[in-house]
Amino acid sequence: MSELAQKYRDVFDTPTRSRNKKYLQSHVAWRIQELAEGGLSPRAITRIEQLAPQAPPRWRRPVAKHDGAADPAVTAAKRAHDPRLPAEGTTLTRLYDGVEHQVTVLASGFSYQGVHYRSLSKIAA
Repeated sequence: MSELAQKYRDVFDTPTRSRNKKYLQSHVAWRIQELAEGGLSPRAITRIEQLAPQAPPRWRRPVAKHDGAADPAVTAAKRAHDPRLPAEGTTLTRLYDGVEHQVTVLASGFSYQGVHYRSLSKIAA
């Protein structure tokens, strides 16, 4: 298990919290294949977005390996240019349980009810 946990850390650049051998084996194998083959094709990603426009993406984009700590400026720049997000200034509107929710896309995250959030997941929580 320790070797498998180390392999998980190597391919995902993050430690695992799981000690489930079958889970780790399948996720490490999937990630190795994704790194070797390039992950989902643009056509597959487009088709997923067409079939489930409101569903959150369940795939993982390839993560560049780095030595040392991440540069916050580079990280913010990558986040600001995420091709999956609408342009800055766009207002996302959803009706949920009879209440209309509006979220504005910002360069550094999102604004919801006057509060700044770094991710849509934080708003949904």
